[in-house]
Amino acid sequence: LSCAEKDFKKLEKPPERKKAFLEIIGLSHLEAVSSKALAFFFDTDEVHQLKDLCLQALYDYILDRAKSENELAISTQSVEREVSTDDGSRIDIVIDTYDDLIIIENKLFHTVNNPFESYVNYGKLRRGERNGHYIILGIHKPETLPEHFKFISHFDLADAIRNRLGDYLMDADQHYVTLLVDYLHALDDFNPNSRIGKMEQAIVNFFGENHSLLTDVYYAKQHFINYAEQQIQKMKSQLDLEKSTLLNYDEYSEDVEEDPDNYWLGYNTNSQVFNSHTIAIQQEMGFYFSLGCYTRGIFLTLVYYGNLNNKRKTPENCLNKLREIADGLGIAEYSNMDDYADDAEYLILKQFKWNESAESVVNQILPTIKQIETALSFDKEA
Repeated sequence: LSCAEKDFKKLEKPPERKKAFLEIIGLSHLEAVSSKALAFFFDTDEVHQLKDLCLQALYDYILDRAKSENELAISTQSVEREVSTDDGSRIDIVIDTYDDLIIIENKLFHTVNNPFESYVNYGKLRRGERNGHYIILGIHKPETLPEHFKFISHFDLADAIRNRLGDYLMDADQHYVTLLVDYLHALDDFNPNSRIGKMEQAIVNFFGENHSLLTDVYYAKQHFINYAEQQIQKMKSQLDLEKSTLLNYDEYSEDVEEDPDNYWLGYNTNSQVFNSHTIAIQQEMGFYFSLGCYTRGIFLTLVYYGNLNNKRKTPENCLNKLREIADGLGIAEYSNMDDYADDAEYLILKQFKWNESAESVVNQILPTIKQIETALSFDKEA
């Protein structure tokens, strides 16, 4: 386990990636959507006012050149989509400039098996004396390229566009700049060679190479839950001896990941929910108490249950309301939890190490529980 643990700690954890709008609406994987976006931005006369930004980036790879200050501006005569050839085939994008004809087959995930000879024949007839360029724009380079065709990666084109974007920002319509950047961002999700892509792949590789160990760890979680349940049962038995029944309403195991730093694995026992007590009505929220043994420790907590004013959303000041409930019940000590969010849904009253003995925990929480039972007139409420 220690070797695997060391290997895992070496892995870079990818940052949370913000979704592009095209991803949110489920269109980023569609070639037709990609072709529409590209055709729009390749057209130098379109309303985006980015002029020849995307076309110059494309020429960087058509001509295998580096960006320079001596480049001539490029103007498109037309940019067309779904152009029919004589045999009824359709070309994704055809770009007409004064010096060149560019034919683009746009591929995201589909196999490259188009009638490329038909595309070339169409290009020869249409270009006249101009230069003809035949491009497969894709994610994965095909093992065999059709004759006359050059492969350009979507990701290389995106990098070239980003590299040039700063030179065009002053005159561009910022609305369309935002759309272009969003389109490029959507492409990043398909790029296994991006920094985030490599980080994600390294994690996938780790899980694949350590499958047996991780399976053992997964099933071993139940052993800890069983241990935690035994500890809770011991605590309940000792509380019963003290004639305390506050935490005797229900119990269940926990395996909940609220966020990476807030993982609850263990077992707990809870009180009933208090909705009708004066304090609950004053704070407009139901609450209950929980005693749990988790990998994070043993906790006695005051927990938010729900709004009493029919609102589903957790109050923005939930943590402060829980503090006021604790104060109203006469609970003398509890965690300030100053580093927690204002809408935290629980207040830690007592906290111990996960392996603290049941007897020790009960001895330390009993005064607080007795205070709660007295303040709530628990026997009457029950």
